Amino acid sequence: MAPGSCKAHTAQVSTVRRLPIRRDMFVDERGDDRGLRVTTHCDEGIVVLSIWHDDRCTASFRLPIAECGRLIGVLASGLSDQLLEERDGLPLPGQRCAEGS
Repeated sequence: MAPGSCKAHTAQVSTVRRLPIRRDMFVDERGDDRGLRVTTHCDEGIVVLSIWHDDRCTASFRLPIAECGRLIGVLASGLSDQLLEERDGLPLPGQRCAEGS
């Protein structure tokens, strides 16, 4: 770099924000360094679901905290159905993951 080619940074730094309280990462079973990151931003009232490939975020979705209960319900129902199928050895009519997707 030529001397004097860098300009001084004079912009005011914005207010420092607290880091999210909760964050977790789920690895995609397909591998290829794919993952789902879940980050709770209580100060904004949202949960961010972001899709990662390697170290790059490729998509994100901002879910209002008020909607999280519904998402949890869908996940819990799917898990419950799967456990019942495994226990009984029989698929539940009309509720198989492959059919409902």
